[in-house]
Amino acid sequence: MRTVLDDALDVATQTLPGVVAYLTSPTQVLYEGARGVRSTGDGREMTVDTIFALASMTKPLVSVAVMQLVERGALALDQPLNAVLPQVANRSVLEGFDGGGTPILRPARGTVTVRQLLSHTSGYGYAFWNEDLCRLQDERGTGVVPSSWEELEATPLLFDPGTAWAYGISTDVLGKVIEAVSGLALDEYLEANVLGPVGMHDTTITLTDEQRTRA
Repeated sequence: MRTVLDDALDVATQTLPGVVAYLTSPTQVLYEGARGVRSTGDGREMTVDTIFALASMTKPLVSVAVMQLVERGALALDQPLNAVLPQVANRSVLEGFDGGGTPILRPARGTVTVRQLLSHTSGYGYAFWNEDLCRLQDERGTGVVPSSWEELEATPLLFDPGTAWAYGISTDVLGKVIEAVSGLALDEYLEANVLGPVGMHDTTITLTDEQRTRA
């Protein structure tokens, strides 16, 4: 019997190489199905337990962890970021480049808060959606997400905290906030407080050897 999953994999449209779908009620799984392949390179079949990269869906998980710490009194929504992470005390705003190609940076007006990081109004952005930030990172040889405290400290804001909205690395910064406040590595905190309690044992930062066979 042909299903909507088969239609999504129609060879003529090349919509998706593979797809997994679940339909649940509050108490049980009503349907589960998989069609297609995991990647066009190796042709391995998609299965209902195939492991996918979550990409930005990690943001809700980290945000839940932050709100737990707020609920427990370990954090406050309007707490300044530099009170938790002194490594990023002095923020700069990138206003473009001058005629000689030098980045125009000025001190940020105001401080980044936990609330602004949660709502993406902190000023942190993504280079692939901002030409100036992309140019700056290319010239410095840094990645989209800072890989060290030095890179994070050197990462400018795109606007003053709380004055606009931009999708970016705010949640990555919150991951460092969680580590600083809890004393645990981010994956340890998430497993103990978010993923483990609800049985999300296949959701992890580092895959086991067994999980890699399903990725």
